[in-house]
Amino acid sequence: MKTKKIIYPIFFIVLLSVSCTKLQETYTGSTSRLDSTSIEPIVAPAYSNLFHLWDQGETTSPTTTPSEGGLFPINELSTDEAMIPTRGTDWYDGGEWQQDFLQTWTSNHPHTSQLFIELSQGISRANGSILSLDKLLQSPIVKTYKAELHFLRCYYSYLIMDIYGQVPYRDYKEMDFLKDPTILNRKTAFDTIVSELKKYALPGMANDGSIPYGRPTKSAANMLLAKLYLNQEVYTGTPGYDSCLVYVNKVINSGQYSLADDYWQIFAPDNNLNAGNKEIIFAAVQKETFNMGNNGKWNRPFMLAFHYNHKWSATVPAQYNINGVVVPENFCKMLCTQTDTSIDTRWRDDRFIVPKKNCIYLGHNYGQAYNLSARNQPVKVKERDGKTPVIYTFECPLTGATESNGVRVIKFYPQLVSSTTGESYANDCPIFRIADAYLMRAECNVRLSTSNGAAPVDDINWIRQHRVKSGASSTALNVTAAQVNLDFILNERGLELYQEMHRRQDLIRFGKYLTKPYEPSLGQTATNVSPSNHILCPIPQTQIDIIKGFKQNPGY
Repeated sequence: MKTKKIIYPIFFIVLLSVSCTKLQETYTGSTSRLDSTSIEPIVAPAYSNLFHLWDQGETTSPTTTPSEGGLFPINELSTDEAMIPTRGTDWYDGGEWQQDFLQTWTSNHPHTSQLFIELSQGISRANGSILSLDKLLQSPIVKTYKAELHFLRCYYSYLIMDIYGQVPYRDYKEMDFLKDPTILNRKTAFDTIVSELKKYALPGMANDGSIPYGRPTKSAANMLLAKLYLNQEVYTGTPGYDSCLVYVNKVINSGQYSLADDYWQIFAPDNNLNAGNKEIIFAAVQKETFNMGNNGKWNRPFMLAFHYNHKWSATVPAQYNINGVVVPENFCKMLCTQTDTSIDTRWRDDRFIVPKKNCIYLGHNYGQAYNLSARNQPVKVKERDGKTPVIYTFECPLTGATESNGVRVIKFYPQLVSSTTGESYANDCPIFRIADAYLMRAECNVRLSTSNGAAPVDDINWIRQHRVKSGASSTALNVTAAQVNLDFILNERGLELYQEMHRRQDLIRFGKYLTKPYEPSLGQTATNVSPSNHILCPIPQTQIDIIKGFKQNPGY
């Protein structure tokens, strides 16, 4: 079981349903014991939304449970990287999962609507926490927490700007809640977020290594600024690649982060403690025993993807598997041409298969599925009819899929021995990690025809040298400078960062989000092209109805 100095007390308070108002009543005016223990409950609400954003769960009541308000349906299922096909009557759910993949949302779609609420709530909670800290003695520790809250406020605003294009803005000191917030367009929101990060967040945030794991540091703020500048042309029409290089080089040159020699430790259940921790700059902290209202069924990527009868291990049974998420055929083909899958551990890893701890590859699973028998022998998994073998195929139609269609991926893998039957995981989800920083630097340098900090090929090969399977030469995956163009970098980002919530933003920046490649398994006879307005999600109708300044995004 994981232990953390900061985040677990935070979420414990949130789980007790302590409201912002009550926290303010408890701590307003108190200047004794101004340490982490006394301040954590005040900042707790703003952190809790990070936990929800990385949930991969399901809910039957979006008004009371937030799991479908996470980033996964929008940032992954709307791309070429993941989809949830309909299998008979399973996974139709009013067509909402198909609509994610086809980018055919409406203003009342549950995923886009609940995500907007989740992000808006994060901003509101950050505002309340900053206001509460304003009333305390402004000691160094209080100022550091205030800077972190400004960072969180900016992070949530950045996601709303990125996904919806309009940001509801209210100064945290504004207490007249009968007054509508100001609605910022993308350019104004970009300028406002950058200004707040530079003026109120970055100067007061702690240096790397000086505060406990789980809280954002200066490098997290520098990464957020780098992300903003990387996508500035999308947001404002003006490129910001030079500025991105300034901030991404600060992160790389800080010397506080390094590429993991074992890629899969980055996503392990103990990734807060193992060597993968050095790669993580900022993470959404998870815990196996968190219960946020749906019987603990929140962060469970294995159960979402694998067949109903396919077991992770003897203590993590298949009875709760729901046979959902698959990898589209063309994304698999792209990865197979991007790298040598026989020696690139990112494609798949057999560390649990060889010692016969289970029959699941980390990464991509295809072909006949097996469970381990009581005698540790592989036994073929059968479909629910008890007869048909479960053979995961590269082909998978969006509708009318069989139980076995589709490649299954597990990246954030559960413990082999679990006390929660695999329904909640302890893996922290990286929001920013150093490999992404190297990829961002390589991209900017290719776009600018420069070698600021390093030549693009050197950054790419530095990552690849840490992704070679044991036994192969460390340079076996190296590429040449001539190979490293923008198409290569987009594909490399897909290989390195799949299922980490980056794909939608990357495809938009590279001009490929609206065009999905021809998918034979979807019955397509031509490339699928979405309307240009679907780069943005619709503003939820419920928000338009109550906030006068909102106008629906074009085309919805």
